[in-house]
Amino acid sequence: GGGAHAHGGGDSHVGLKVALPSRSESFHWAALGTYSVPTGNPAFSDGYSRELGVTASWDLAQQRALALYVNYARDNDGHTWTFSPNYTFFSGEHFSSYVEAGLDTGSEHSRVAGAGGAWQLPHAMQLDVSVLRGLTSQSPDWQGGIGLSIAFQ
Repeated sequence: GGGAHAHGGGDSHVGLKVALPSRSESFHWAALGTYSVPTGNPAFSDGYSRELGVTASWDLAQQRALALYVNYARDNDGHTWTFSPNYTFFSGEHFSSYVEAGLDTGSEHSRVAGAGGAWQLPHAMQLDVSVLRGLTSQSPDWQGGIGLSIAFQ
């Protein structure tokens, strides 16, 4: 088959994540608001967009965790819901690694799976790196992500 091919970077995002109170030491949740600016290749750009997501995670034995992320995005093409389960299979003092899947509604109907890692850096910073593989013809073949988070207490 001769599907369309495109290469390039995606848009730039800035977000604010707020950890929400929990009555359990093994349950954590947070809300994330994100604003995107169309800086990427037009094939990968959604234009200006606003997103609101909620993540919930449950600590498991042996420094493992299970999480679910739900996100609502509104952009030039309409709106999209994203559902992303995640399993952290290693979590140490300075590094954790995970596998995840992603399901999008809306115009793309993307289905992806992949893995990533997070490094705890000095000064309350965290570096995240991930790679995702598309599972359907409507999904991007490959996606990569790099993020830097700074905690304010």
